[in-house]
This record gives sequence, C-alpha cells and structure tokens, in this order.
Amino acid sequence: MDSVYSYGLLVILCTMVIISDLRIRIIQKESILYRIKDSRKNRYLYYAMGLSIPVVILIAALTLEYEPITRVLVIVLSAEMAVLWTLIQLGDGLVTKTHIGKVWYTRISETEFYQMMTIKDQVHFAFKRVKGKRQEVLPINPDDVKPMEEILNNLGVRTYASWLKEQK
Repeated sequence: MDSVYSYGLLVILCTMVIISDLRIRIIQKESILYRIKDSRKNRYLYYAMGLSIPVVILIAALTLEYEPITRVLVIVLSAEMAVLWTLIQLGDGLVTKTHIGKVWYTRISETEFYQMMTIKDQVHFAFKRVKGKRQEVLPINPDDVKPMEEILNNLGVRTYASWLKEQK
C-alpha cells in the first residue's frame, strides 16, 4: 500500500508540472515570443534516449505483478514522464516575455548578456546566466537574428559588447 502513496504523489507532482507548463503554452501563449529552431541530428537521439526511461517503466508496469491501482498509477506516471520529457525538449527552444529556454528555462532577469555568434557557418544565440560560469548556446536560423535582437533589446537584456563596457 505504501507504493500506491509513493506513485500517487509522483503522479500528482508530474501533473502539476505539466499543467503549469501547458498553462503557459496554451492559455498564456501570447507570452511566447520566439521558438528557436534546433536542427541538429543528435537532438533526436537525446530525445529518444530520454523517452527510453518512461518506456522501461511502462514495460515494468505491464510485466511485473502490481496491485491494480499501483499498475494504473505506474502506467500514468510513465505517460506523464514521456510528456514531461517532450515539454523539456520543446522548452529548450522557447523565448518568452520572462524566460529563455535552455535546461528548461532561464529567467531573463537572471541573464547577464547575450550575443549572436557564427560558428562553422551556423548562427548561434549565446547567453550567460548571472550565476553561471559559462555561456549557453542555441543554434538559430540566420533570418531570425534581427527579430531575436529586437525582442531581447525590448526586454532589456544587454548585449555582450555593452556588458564588456560596463566591466571596464
């Protein structure tokens, strides 16, 4: 019976996270300003590897001998974990009025600076968190550089050049 409570709590927590994220994506979708397009092939590999965990949990729920309530909770939990992993992968490329996607979300108020860089003929959007030690980098389309710069400048995020001037 303890496992029912444990799995039930996990299902409730996953449901709360999913509802919170879907609230932003569906109800408050006007707050999503931009979606960065990531065309790297290994992104799909990471996504598939992440989905393997809920699949293993689902197989365990179907093959192991659980009570009926526990079995249903584990099946629901594996489905919610797959949805959460999908939302995390989609959230990595979002720029909203308050957050920049990367390892789910970074608050714009916690962003020190941003810059657009070209690496191997591919344009990248780079930003650094205030407490971070390194820059986070996301690939973007060359056509999207100007709109991204306008959006971030309107939100008050400094460029790398202006940040360097302040440091001197």
